[in-house]
Amino acid sequence: MSELVIYKRDKIKKILRYIKPFLIIKRNQALLVEKVLSIMEKEKRQKRSWIQPKNLLKIVKLADDVRSLNSNRKNKSIHTLEKVKYELKKNNLIF
Repeated sequence: MSELVIYKRDKIKKILRYIKPFLIIKRNQALLVEKVLSIMEKEKRQKRSWIQPKNLLKIVKLADDVRSLNSNRKNKSIHTLEKVKYELKKNNLIF
């Protein structure tokens, strides 16, 4: 299982809001990242935020979408939606 850590979410959102009008090639990725941040924002913040499994799956799907828009990622370990679903089921976090 991997860990998704985004520090300073508010700063990331602010930067994205600022640069988005100037983005051409990576605009779709920025929009997807904004969706990820929006989902994470709804979750309770703690020292280590807990993300509900259903929201984690949404975030991983969005990450897959970002990855598909980016260049080829051969020979890299990737935590795809299917791998995350498998781990969540294995740990009885979803059914």
